[in-house]
Amino acid sequence: MSHGNEITDALAGGTIPPPYKASSFKNQHGKHIVRMQFNSPSELESFFIHELIGSDMMEGSASKVIGTTLLIWDRK
Repeated sequence: MSHGNEITDALAGGTIPPPYKASSFKNQHGKHIVRMQFNSPSELESFFIHELIGSDMMEGSASKVIGTTLLIWDRK
């Protein structure tokens, strides 16, 4: 299982509605990408700092923020 699938599964299990809309897809190179769209930069920043940095699910993954969108994929 790719890290992208693990991240998607882990993020889908909460009881509080998340501050984002998540989707996933594969790009033309076959990379599984998780796309998370936040309502504001401050929501994205808070989520990134408190939920992702240092978490096991991010080990071996890369990420990029573009505006209020967070993209996550496997480095391999």
